[in-house]
Amino acid sequence: MTSVFIQMLYGFRYSVSFVSLGMFLVSMLIIYIVDGIGGLEGVTEFMKMMPDGIKAMFKLDEGLSSVTGFIAVEYRDPGYFMIGLGFAIAIASGLVAREIENGTILMFGAMPIKRWRYLLSKIAALVLGLLVVVIAAGLGTYIGSLLTNTTSDIDFTVISLVLVNFLVLTLAVSGITAALSSKLSSGGRTVSIAAAIMAVMYFIDLLSSLLDLISNIDFLSLFHYYDPGAISNSGQLNLEHILVLLGITIITYGLALYVYNKRDITV
Repeated sequence: MTSVFIQMLYGFRYSVSFVSLGMFLVSMLIIYIVDGIGGLEGVTEFMKMMPDGIKAMFKLDEGLSSVTGFIAVEYRDPGYFMIGLGFAIAIASGLVAREIENGTILMFGAMPIKRWRYLLSKIAALVLGLLVVVIAAGLGTYIGSLLTNTTSDIDFTVISLVLVNFLVLTLAVSGITAALSSKLSSGGRTVSIAAAIMAVMYFIDLLSSLLDLISNIDFLSLFHYYDPGAISNSGQLNLEHILVLLGITIITYGLALYVYNKRDITV
């Protein structure tokens, strides 16, 4: 089991490195943007020129009472979603489906290890990889604040809570993708379906702020349970949101283990 875990980590070491670097640089860029436009005063003026659709995308109406608040809501930037969630989908899709597609699943199936233990080892490696990526985002924020002398303006406790919420979001996304991967035999198809699901959920969350009709079903979106602005305002995590995302993670990973353990595999 340990060997599978180590092999999985080794296999996506470059992916983790590049994605972590991307998250680090995006986080630094946000700090430089805040510093460049004059801190909170400049941010407030900039906000007045933004259309409602952009405000809804970032949920910028919340958390703007401080520089920390603005940085927190910037963690809803589509760049973060594309990098962080894209990584979660890409790696989780390969847990089973891509192995079947490549024919390597039969080799692993011949190993003296139960199927569920094999997949659980790969899931553990994925979770660790996601943790590294999220930590890199936090480091980018911190290093950026040091370089711009804005560390004293930022409450890193709040930033840490936002990153915890983001980590749980990525886990839920990877869990859904893992469940699809355990059922499908094509990595590309798994990625496409998972990405489509996330796109629909994202637009449900986005439009819920603009359309009353959509607001009634916004609870169906994972992104509804990720609100950095609210965390910044309250200074604490929304426990209900965290439990929902963790519940989805546990259920979907459990489903992935069950389906993979029961299915007949042919290549």
